Amino acid sequence: MPSAADIEQKAIDAAMTIAAERPWDSITLRDIAAAAGLSLAQLYPVLSSKPAILDAYMRQVDVDMLTTLEEFDGQESSRDRLFDVIMQRLDTLERHRAGVRSVFRALSSNLTMLPALHDPMLRSMGVILAGAALDSSGFRGGFRRRLMGIVWLTTLRVWLEDDMSDLAKTMAHLDRQLRRIEEISQGFCGRVNDRAFPSAARI
Repeated sequence: MPSAADIEQKAIDAAMTIAAERPWDSITLRDIAAAAGLSLAQLYPVLSSKPAILDAYMRQVDVDMLTTLEEFDGQESSRDRLFDVIMQRLDTLERHRAGVRSVFRALSSNLTMLPALHDPMLRSMGVILAGAALDSSGFRGGFRRRLMGIVWLTTLRVWLEDDMSDLAKTMAHLDRQLRRIEEISQGFCGRVNDRAFPSAARI
């Protein structure tokens, strides 16, 4: 009998492999179980739905991103650290790019899928902020996580269609977005008389 961890890994790999070949919304939980070499009775107690599989995948990406992230030397700005962390996250997604594209297209065309992934996405945005040595707790942290969600989703969209080997389009977009949220956070902080970020110049 495979362990829960083994079942989860097999299901994630199978789901992303199938998604690279078929539209995500056409895939059933039974399809994923069969592709993973599991019975539905084995899979269901561990991952009971496709959103649960995506949640587990996002957690795996979080861990892989943090594991491969290089240490900062303390001289970088917050914007530079966020840029590096997000690019590392995209690098982590590379091996499943076609599967991620299928999921993203399904999410874009079927908004009823979004509520189930709202909390997992905000959690992952907190991981991105933590990787960049920024706090994501409390009111200020919640504001940061939501801003990062906008940056992440728009950058992910560009990355999925970026066919340049150096990802120049993706990096240019990400840089613009990070500069933009500096302006947004500065205006927000001025209205609430608080600082959502360490400084307007450092996000």
